[in-house]
Amino acid sequence: MGPDNREWLEGMKLISIGLVCAVLSAGLVISLGRAVLTDDADRPVARAEILIPASTR
Repeated sequence: MGPDNREWLEGMKLISIGLVCAVLSAGLVISLGRAVLTDDADRPVARAEILIPASTR
């Protein structure tokens, strides 16, 4: 292999490492975000009651 091919292979290796790191970090951020934001999913939803003013009863 010539020096040009070696540089091209080194660049492809760096690109692949960058893509793997980007995918892993995005997956980590998404899963942590879901864990933090969906913590309230286990609790029952409170129902809003309609308040009627005493003057209209």
